[in-house]
Amino acid sequence: MNDLNIHAIAQDIADVMRWQYVEHNGWNGKIENPATQAVLWIADDRGRVRISGGFGDLYKYLRYERHGKNEITVSAKKTPPEMVNDIRRRLLPDYLKDLEYVKRRHVEHLERMKQVAQAALHFGAILNLTPPEVSEQEVCQFHLGFVEKMWGHVEVDTQGVDIKITDVPFEIAAMILVPIGEYIRAHPKEKDE
Repeated sequence: MNDLNIHAIAQDIADVMRWQYVEHNGWNGKIENPATQAVLWIADDRGRVRISGGFGDLYKYLRYERHGKNEITVSAKKTPPEMVNDIRRRLLPDYLKDLEYVKRRHVEHLERMKQVAQAALHFGAILNLTPPEVSEQEVCQFHLGFVEKMWGHVEVDTQGVDIKITDVPFEIAAMILVPIGEYIRAHPKEKDE
């Protein structure tokens, strides 16, 4: 069995689709459409041509049930226009929907991280601490370290703030618990809690 010249096949497919062939060192060919940010990877699959839609770093936003669904294989004997017809008919409709979905999810993730960063700035000013970076899990955690006998951390996320502080002096605890008590009185618990 002869190895396929995948890079030549990828170049031919790119030419027919009017996409860009991306020069790179690797086993697979890569073509992209800058207008849509779509990327197709062209590979040798035991003598057949496997064409996969790529997501790059956005792959983590793809719905689980869609993993492995954005690829087709075609005969290496087909002409580039025939391969492109298969791509347009069998791959692109679902792949482009998934690509738009992951791009939207990424924008939503960045917006949530921005909201956490803004909240962290607010709480950092209250604590007189520089807020740390917001993690990819959309969390910002202030480590208070030891202040006198107190020790703990404050964690800000998209839902609220978690506070874990130990050995809080009584007078400071009273100041902290007064507004919490007022909030509890304004929002009574359900009977089964």
